[in-house]
Amino acid sequence: MMDRSESPDRVLVVDDDEQTRRVLERSLRRLGYDITLAANGAEGLRLALEVRPHVILSDIRMPELDGHTLLRRLGAQGVESVVIVMSAHGDMDDVIDVLRNGAVDYLRKPWAPAELMAAIERAIEVYHQRRQGRAAKEAEAPAAPGPAADKPTGPDQELVSLLDQVRRGEITLPPFPPVLQELRALLSHADTPMSEITALVERDPRLAAQVLRVVNSAHYARGSRITGIGMAVGRIGLRQLQSLVNTIVVGAAHQAKDPVLRKLQARIWRYSVTRAVSMRALAELVGGQLDPETAYAAGLLGDVGALFLLWLLGERAATSSRSPSDAETYLATLRAQHHETGAALLERWQMDAAVVEIARNHHLETPPAPPSPYWSLAILAVAMADKLTTADDPTRTSAPSAELIDRCGADLRIGTSVVQKILESVRRELAAVTDIGPV
Repeated sequence: MMDRSESPDRVLVVDDDEQTRRVLERSLRRLGYDITLAANGAEGLRLALEVRPHVILSDIRMPELDGHTLLRRLGAQGVESVVIVMSAHGDMDDVIDVLRNGAVDYLRKPWAPAELMAAIERAIEVYHQRRQGRAAKEAEAPAAPGPAADKPTGPDQELVSLLDQVRRGEITLPPFPPVLQELRALLSHADTPMSEITALVERDPRLAAQVLRVVNSAHYARGSRITGIGMAVGRIGLRQLQSLVNTIVVGAAHQAKDPVLRKLQARIWRYSVTRAVSMRALAELVGGQLDPETAYAAGLLGDVGALFLLWLLGERAATSSRSPSDAETYLATLRAQHHETGAALLERWQMDAAVVEIARNHHLETPPAPPSPYWSLAILAVAMADKLTTADDPTRTSAPSAELIDRCGADLRIGTSVVQKILESVRRELAAVTDIGPV
């Protein structure tokens, strides 16, 4: 048995069945393990990044984010936990797939207590063996001679280094801004008094002033001037108020101190807001199961990973007394890597699954599997955004092809002539909101 200096060992249980979670919690806590429970795959991924468990016990069949997807995302985020998968179905294809994706063991439900104990002990041993092996390998690695030993040396290498630290959990993803957490909690209850929502927004004078400026703009103005947040809600509605507050707060949350990086953030944010307004207008046009405010959030937060990484770069530059000279240096790495960082951040913020998926897939050149109407909406919104602004999206390598735009329009039954008709309305709304956030 190995010497385990980090006792008790941490185990994360991910299963959508509450009884299974509780049975495992009782069994493993009696054995001295530190237990964390997750009711679904998205919560499991978030907790894995926060807790950094030694072992993860995960069900395979779960809604939205199943065990297969969870395994792949754990690997993409650099989570070093050892994974055991569980299933009541015993499908051999499932077993082969999860083992190929990094799981070390498989338990079929229901299991015998001795079988569970043996699997956990094996996984704990594997975790500590891997950790000792990594430590020994790092200790044996020879230092490169001369200046190369001080890598990274260039600005792009600094970004790569930061990405590696984020994946390893050495840099913790920030929590959802507190004011947005409070607003989300208030709006989750239908009987919340309007006075509480009004007081929350008015607590921050800058936030309240931004909201009032937008609702009194030419796009929203109807009759007399609005002077209070309660009146503003009456004009635009609670859901749209939440979207507006998200835009103001998230836009200002992680502004880089360095002016070069802040200028690039501003370019990304302006395009994000344009895409968000376009997505909401298109969702209202399509109707059905497409929620306009979910569409807005997906467009707004699609490139939040790039904004966060640029902020990290600015913080690193401030501590090293070295200011970036050219933001363009970082674009190749940002374009290739910001998707997973953004998706992980939005999962930590417990955003709607559609919003997370847009962050992960919005630059794909072919539709994701399974197809998503929000993804098709995002492609059409990009085509609109390109017509509504002279600035392109700095985080993409190329614009969607005409064939892809036509295909997405056909999928949603939106013709180009219809899109043309709503462009002017979207342009007026943009005039009200594009100068909020990091500009």
